Parts: sequence; structure tokens; C-alpha cells
Amino acid sequence: MENLEKGDPISLRGQYEWNDRGGVVHWTHHDPQGRHPGGWIEHAGKRVE
Repeated sequence: MENLEKGDPISLRGQYEWNDRGGVVHWTHHDPQGRHPGGWIEHAGKRVE
């Protein structure tokens, strides 16, 4: 993501997984094995899949 700065709003599609540090978002991209729906991240009208 070009020009992404702290505090900028983003939208995303992925899978949140809890862990001992709070969590992490996985699958914000295409799964080449087709086990998970494809995700994306969007900032300033540009979407990365």
C-alpha cells in the first residue's frame, strides 16, 4: 500500500485469529489452494487482492 500512514482508514476482508498477543488477520490475499475465500485490503480507493 503506497502512502499508507498511521491512522489512515482501511477496509479489509480476511480471517481474524486470536492469540496470546491479541490476534492477527490472515487470508487478506488469494489462497492458491482454494481452501479459504480470497481476501483484500483497501486504502484510498485502491484494493490489493
